[in-house]
Amino acid sequence: MEVTALSVGLFMDGHSLSAFPYMSDTNKRIADMFGVEFGKPYLNLLETGSMVPDSNDAAIGFGVLRSFLPKGEHVNLASKMHEAFYPYF
Repeated sequence: MEVTALSVGLFMDGHSLSAFPYMSDTNKRIADMFGVEFGKPYLNLLETGSMVPDSNDAAIGFGVLRSFLPKGEHVNLASKMHEAFYPYF
């Protein structure tokens, strides 16, 4: 199966996490469905709601980096970018 990974931004509007009150419930569903674990620092950020997420730079970086890789490596690149970011959360 061929998979295409797109570089898009999830958060690009300049709103703090408090503007997304559904995030806690959504992340719990993701954790339950896929067995992933969200770290305490990230959960604390959701609770305080003060962080202003911005996906634009990561989306641009992904778009540039994937142009240097064969299509079959795009999903791996996206995974590596997530691994590089989320250990802090």
